[in-house]
Amino acid sequence: MPFAVSEQGYLPLDRTYHEAWPFKQQGPSLEEPIVPLNMVGQTVPEQDPATGANILQNVQAAIRRGTGNIQLVMSVGPESAIGGRFKAYGKEIREDIKEVLEVNAVKLSSIELPTSISNMSGFDPQRGGFDETRRARDLQEVRDAIRFAADVAGGAGVDVLSWEYDRGFNEAKWNKDKDGKPILGKDGKPMFENPGGKERDVISFVDIVSGKVSAIRRNEPRLLQYDPEKFDPSAPADQWYKAYNDVDPKTRLPKIIEWDWDMFEKVAKRMPEGKRDPALLFIRLHQEEQIMTTEGYAEHYAQQAESMKKRMEDARAQGLPTEVVESFERDWRGEQKLAMGQRQQAENLKRERDKLQPVGEFAIKKSEESYAEAALAAREETHRLQEEGRLRSPIHVGPELGWPTMYGGHPQEFIDLIKGSREEMKKQLIQQGVDPETAAQEAKTHIKGVFDTSHLGMFFQYWETDNPSQEKRIESFNKWFLDQVKMVAEENAKNDILGNVQIVNSMSGAHGHLPPGQGIFPVKEAAEILVKQGKYGGFMTSEGHEEERFGAGRILLDSWSLFDPNIAPASSYGGMPSRWSGVHQNYFGRPYGPSFLVGDIVPSQDFRLWTETPLE
Repeated sequence: MPFAVSEQGYLPLDRTYHEAWPFKQQGPSLEEPIVPLNMVGQTVPEQDPATGANILQNVQAAIRRGTGNIQLVMSVGPESAIGGRFKAYGKEIREDIKEVLEVNAVKLSSIELPTSISNMSGFDPQRGGFDETRRARDLQEVRDAIRFAADVAGGAGVDVLSWEYDRGFNEAKWNKDKDGKPILGKDGKPMFENPGGKERDVISFVDIVSGKVSAIRRNEPRLLQYDPEKFDPSAPADQWYKAYNDVDPKTRLPKIIEWDWDMFEKVAKRMPEGKRDPALLFIRLHQEEQIMTTEGYAEHYAQQAESMKKRMEDARAQGLPTEVVESFERDWRGEQKLAMGQRQQAENLKRERDKLQPVGEFAIKKSEESYAEAALAAREETHRLQEEGRLRSPIHVGPELGWPTMYGGHPQEFIDLIKGSREEMKKQLIQQGVDPETAAQEAKTHIKGVFDTSHLGMFFQYWETDNPSQEKRIESFNKWFLDQVKMVAEENAKNDILGNVQIVNSMSGAHGHLPPGQGIFPVKEAAEILVKQGKYGGFMTSEGHEEERFGAGRILLDSWSLFDPNIAPASSYGGMPSRWSGVHQNYFGRPYGPSFLVGDIVPSQDFRLWTETPLE
């Protein structure tokens, strides 16, 4: 049988036969790809939990798989004395990582701190309060990360998971309309309700000295002595007693009235500008009532003491037995002691009157101050790299979109935190003598956030939970999902808030780590919106670790497959296919069978001649 000859005259055994043989290939897109191949990289863990590989080995492995940019994910928390973190990598290891990145022309997009550092406000989820020592510790870890980014990459981003404080949906501003009422969905119910129902509908406030957090349930009515109609919240607090209700003739005390939350909101609207917070009003009213009540008890015990003293003196003057006189004396001293105790408690309450703040107000201010301080360190390190001629990109710090039930988990909070931190940094730079325009630009350069699509997808846990159709539920949620992405894109187009984007997917509202095309959320569309409408030109990072168990490299290759970008010019015959889909799992365009047998179909080698001539 004659050999098949190619159009160019090559025989099958010729080296270029298969290269020249025409194959059906997919041509390039008519338009430039929205998300090009070199834009999509992957996360690299500090320690591989499956293999135990170290940070250098993990970086090398990711590079061999073809990634052009990586995001380092640190996994060892600050509580650990050994095993990782930036203190564990000395000069030689840092130089090795730097050389590996430089030789392979791979960029370090950002460094993600371990989740045990979950905010910059000092909030301790285990204690349920705020700790200034913890905030200082976390800020130092960020500074260490900034120095590490300078040493190994000549600049990159540093991001911290944003759980600034425990925030319910009902107290979130983005979940309310302009009148402060919950935003309703199509079914007439609040779009997002607190998990746990009314039990989670709380107002929290913090002692700004101790950091201790207290909470009261919003849905429970409160018994107060104030008349809401008479109440003048603009008056000094020590004059609020004038708003007491009419005195009950039987008890000779002000009548008690039941306040619901609507009353607090109504009265709060009459407060001075900047203080129209019903939670703050609630706190102050209770503080003043406690002070008034305590002072009332002090006066009562003082009167009792005076009465006991008079009885004691009368008994002594009348020559009554010593035991009777001593009994009156004990009562007198006891009432006197109680009166002094109540007076002291009232004084303590007065001193603490201005120590309580709504948790949100306190935590956000602390977070903004922390990010501003960290960004100043990033600015200083960036200038040092520039002077030494080693700067590859300015160092920036910022929050990573958190989880739904914590402040920092909604895109609006994410945006507000970045902008507020920039304002704080600008203010500090101006105080240092920097002109306002330069200060604003420096803040914009050194404070940027990381947008995580999987974290946004976690809102699905709370979306239309009564809807029996999972498909319709997913469809309606994904519209909301893309609306949030468009909001972030619009803000980025205006103010350049994004330092990195983690394109991650999940098959449910649980926290997942699937490659972008392997879940139920429209991650591809989200990425394209951020690039096209948001003018985002940085890196995108696949965090699809879950599928690495089913094949090494899926974290990256499945992401490339989803976006299917151009990878080479098209040609009529031969050469590489011009689209990624023509390469992925396709023998790079040469799907002819191998010229050898492998696996179970190989004939048995148990009996063969010394000449290796086949027995058949």
